[in-house]
Amino acid sequence: MLHNSLLIFLMMALSFTLFGQDNAEALKKVKDHYYSVNDILYQLERINLNGEVFVWMKDGVPQKISKYRAQANTVEFYFNENKELLFIFEQIDSVEYRYYFESIDIGLSEKATFPALFRHIDDTQTFEAPFNPKRLQQILLKITEAAQAYLFVETSLALQKNEAIADPRDISKLEMQAVEINQKAVDTIAVIDRSKSSDGEDEPTYFCVDKTIQLGYASDSGGIRKEMHEEGCDGGHMLTQLNESVQYFDQAGQLFRKSEIKNIERFSGEALLYGKNSIRSKEEIISYFRREKKIETLKLLFINDVLVDIRRL
Repeated sequence: MLHNSLLIFLMMALSFTLFGQDNAEALKKVKDHYYSVNDILYQLERINLNGEVFVWMKDGVPQKISKYRAQANTVEFYFNENKELLFIFEQIDSVEYRYYFESIDIGLSEKATFPALFRHIDDTQTFEAPFNPKRLQQILLKITEAAQAYLFVETSLALQKNEAIADPRDISKLEMQAVEINQKAVDTIAVIDRSKSSDGEDEPTYFCVDKTIQLGYASDSGGIRKEMHEEGCDGGHMLTQLNESVQYFDQAGQLFRKSEIKNIERFSGEALLYGKNSIRSKEEIISYFRREKKIETLKLLFINDVLVDIRRL
C-alpha cells in the first residue's frame, strides 16, 4: 500500500506541540463543519480507493476521508476548503474518540498553520487543552495519520487521472537508495566552510554558518555520493533561521534526490507552547529525479518536529 512506501521518509519526533486554550468559537466551527458535510454527504462525490479508504469531495477538495481497518474499527478525517484538519472521529472496538482542532497561524512562513487540538473526547471523558503529556503521543500520531491520509488520497486520485508523474513505488526505491548511502561508510571529499561569528565584545553576538560538505565512498573517491549545504544565522540566542540542501547522486554521478529545507524559529516573550517561548517549523521540499529529469516533488511541513502537512507539488 502507498502508506508503507511513504513511511520511509515520514519521520516524526515527539515534542511539546499543543496549544492550550478554551475556544467556544472554534468548537462551534468544527461542529458546524461536521454537520454541514454529513448533511449533504449524498450530494458530494464519493470515491472508493482500494476498498479501505473512501473520500467525499467538494469542488475538488476532500471534505471527509474514512479508513475502514476492520469491523467496528474506523477513523474519519474532516478537512475544510483550505485543506486544514478540523476534526477526527475514531471508533475502536465500539469505543469512540473525538479530536477537535483549530488551525493556528503561527507566523513562521507563508501558509504555515498548525492543527492545534483544543478538545479530546475519549469514550465518555472530555479533556480540554492543555493536555497531560502522557496523552501527547496518541494525539500527535493522529495528526500525522491525517497528513498521510490526505497525501494518500491526493496521490491516488492523481494516479487514476494519469496526472501523477511517478508511481509511489518508484519514489520508495529512490528513498531506499538515499538510506543506503546514509548507512554506508563515506569519506569526506571536501569541506568548504565560510562560517563566521562575532567576538561579542564590540558588537552583538552572532554566528552565521555557510558550509558545504561533499561525501563519497571510500572505494571510489572520484565521485560525490552526497552533498550537504547549510546556510543560516544565529541572532545571539538560538538559531533563528537555517536553510539546508541535501543532494544524493547514484554510481553514475547523476542526481536522483534533492531536499531543500527551511528551518525557522520564532521567539516571543509569552509562552507559546506549553510554557516554551519559541516555535520551530521545518518546511521540506523533496524532489526526485531519473536521468536528470524531475519526476516528482513533495512538500512536507513540520511544526516542532511533528509532521502536520504533506502535499504533492
